[in-house]
Amino acid sequence: NHNKQCKKTKLRRTTSQTAVHTHRCKRSIITKRSKTWSLSKMEHLLQNASITTTHHRLLVLILLLTACCSIPVTSAAQGTDLGGGVITRTPVSDQSRIAYDLRQMFESLPDDGNRAKNVYMAGFYSALYDSFGNALPNKRSIRSFSTEAGNGKFSSEPTFLFHMAGLSNNFDPNTYDLHYTYADDFVMSALQDSDSGTLAAEAARALNLWMYCAHELWQSLDQCTMASRADINNDVLGLTDNAKGAHSIDEFIAYWIGEGQTAGSSTQGYALYALTQQAGQLFNTLNPTGEAKANTNIKLLYENKARTALAASDTCTEESDTVEQLWHINNSLLSQMYVPLLQMLIHNMVQGDVKRVRMYALAVVPQFAQCRPSVYRRLKSALLEKDYDGSKRNDILTDLQSLYSCLGISCKDIGAYQTDVLGACGDPPVSFPMAEYIPSSPVREYAELDLDIWNMKLLLNYGEKAYPMAKYLYLHGKNSYIPADENDADAEKVHRTLHSLAESDFRKKAIPYYEAFVEYFNDNFYSDRIILDSLGRKGRWGDNNADFVGGGTFDQRYEVISTILQYQVVHLYLLAEIEDAVEDCIKQDVTDNDGNLHSWDEVAALVIGSLEGAGQGGSKDFRDGQFIWSLANKMSVDFGSAEDGFALVNSEIEDLLYAGKGMIQSYDCADFTKVVTRLRNIMLIPLIQSVIKYATKMEGLSYESNADAVAKGEAFTLCALPIIYHYDKDGAKVIEMNMLSPLTRSRFNPKLKGTQMTYVEEGPQAVADAFWKTMRALELPSRFVGSLDGADPSKLGEIAGSASNMKLSLATFSTSVAISVLGSLYLFFG
Repeated sequence: NHNKQCKKTKLRRTTSQTAVHTHRCKRSIITKRSKTWSLSKMEHLLQNASITTTHHRLLVLILLLTACCSIPVTSAAQGTDLGGGVITRTPVSDQSRIAYDLRQMFESLPDDGNRAKNVYMAGFYSALYDSFGNALPNKRSIRSFSTEAGNGKFSSEPTFLFHMAGLSNNFDPNTYDLHYTYADDFVMSALQDSDSGTLAAEAARALNLWMYCAHELWQSLDQCTMASRADINNDVLGLTDNAKGAHSIDEFIAYWIGEGQTAGSSTQGYALYALTQQAGQLFNTLNPTGEAKANTNIKLLYENKARTALAASDTCTEESDTVEQLWHINNSLLSQMYVPLLQMLIHNMVQGDVKRVRMYALAVVPQFAQCRPSVYRRLKSALLEKDYDGSKRNDILTDLQSLYSCLGISCKDIGAYQTDVLGACGDPPVSFPMAEYIPSSPVREYAELDLDIWNMKLLLNYGEKAYPMAKYLYLHGKNSYIPADENDADAEKVHRTLHSLAESDFRKKAIPYYEAFVEYFNDNFYSDRIILDSLGRKGRWGDNNADFVGGGTFDQRYEVISTILQYQVVHLYLLAEIEDAVEDCIKQDVTDNDGNLHSWDEVAALVIGSLEGAGQGGSKDFRDGQFIWSLANKMSVDFGSAEDGFALVNSEIEDLLYAGKGMIQSYDCADFTKVVTRLRNIMLIPLIQSVIKYATKMEGLSYESNADAVAKGEAFTLCALPIIYHYDKDGAKVIEMNMLSPLTRSRFNPKLKGTQMTYVEEGPQAVADAFWKTMRALELPSRFVGSLDGADPSKLGEIAGSASNMKLSLATFSTSVAISVLGSLYLFFG
């Protein structure tokens, strides 16, 4: 095939050297930026090479002819035809030929491991070029797709960073570098294993090539972002910079499909498309045309979404939304890319193939680090830290299936394994509980805002390089959706974003607290400004802050951003949802919300979140949750305010959620309003505890301290202080003077500058005492708050408030709970 475009080469021996005479190729160009590479250069190379045998001369000639003549003739205008209806905008035939390296590895193994190793390490078929379009002597290699990670090539990309978080010790970014070359390490080990068959080739595809495809997606976003900057001259962006992202998107699809692939075939092809076909056959997820649904979805996302976004006249400009589109397209593509890896993992679990279970687990299980941490740890233990135990297969499958939605897929995407060995996979029902609260509307995707926070924390934890992607996640969202209009067949889901919560006018419903926050910060968008300033390394926690020596650190910015997101942005929006539920009760329309979600279910979603699990009290691993429920459990350990392993305040919150559900269902709005008031008040307890806890940690620390506790303590203070200000201005001033630096105080309250030199100069007990009047006004029970050594907020007196203080009749309360429980049980069990 390589000789079809060239005439035969004639060799003749001379007395002094071997001269090569050859006709030129019919088209003697390498179509990389239309630069020519004539065959006379081949002659020059051969004449000046130290070649001593005919065999060596022929080998070199074959390699050079391959470089010149085997590349399909394309131009930047016509792109590359990859088959199956996929034609790229830019020429990527060189990239697609990496599939032939995989073919060479598959054909060489297991008999010729050295040949497979040489192709893997040095490459063979996929040509490389310099920035001027001239062919380089070395080739693109599958190994480089992994080893380039050691040079920081992927260090800003979410997919790779989630993988590193999953492989690391307890999500510790300081250990990420130990795992950068996880793919190459596995392949090289498999190449040394004579009993592993074609495992090394399979791993090169599922590990190296898969992650490099993900890299190309994020590369397209990076380059589109660069092109959208006003200070960048787009005219100088050539193919080496993958102009406006188009070329990277084309590279992605070229690597996924690969050259030589027949549409719908699992045998005529060697890249990831072929793997997906194999997996689709096993799980009955083929379309009527014979193409795996995941492959069809990937092609459609590429053709109809990515290419369309990048073909617009204003693409990747400051005025366009191309970056946002690519962000969502990339995440949708990645969801489909997970499908074959999970299918092959399950298949090999059923087959009991321990080596391939380990390989496919290495390919996909670390990605679950972005999901519920406790479940991920179980999967990591069962599939990566020890050999697969088939007796635990059902438990492992249950854990895997519980996390599908976190990766943007469902049981339907994975399909049913075509044997009677496995039971049918089922997605969680609408009524799937959140810490025993049973919703009656599909509110889970609302609750999955906690996943956005967890994903942001994983990215921020890595440091500066991941800030841009963390910002995209904040601005554009990832896991939470506003339900589409059921009456509009063409309607698409819209992402619910943390940024939208921080800016929404809906917050104004949180009476009286919205006004309290705006008055205190003198800014309608107080949370958004703190978050964006910190992501931009500006403001109080910027690292170039002239007011403080050294400014803020990465760890401090992590604490500030995550705390403000969890307990200021989400919490105030939760308070607005509570007041909105009262309005809906009065209107007698509990589903007057986006997607007809139940008003009280929305409240429960933002109190508990999706990560707590279904059991009583929520997750036993307090690191799972990201909302106020989890904070209450964490603080109860420190303050001795737990019962049966969970926070006392959460027990009352759960009672109030059930009581409120019954009352709003029956439109008993008078008593419902009392429940709402009580719920709003007691949710302040975890914030009070958090400020007091950090007062004990910050005492005596300099305002210039780089301690993480300083940043977290200030952030918690800013979450609670405007509310305290509303009830007790004198107490708020004490808290402010002790817990906030002069820069923070003067920014939000210019009158309060003070003369102190360190934090908490009056001592933690003074801070705890400053909450007393507010606790009494809101009837916050002392036993719910608890105490710390040296900081007891109840020292000034006991408060015995409880649910009975709402002056609800016991009969009304009990009836409401019964109505809610019975209704929920009916929905849950049908």
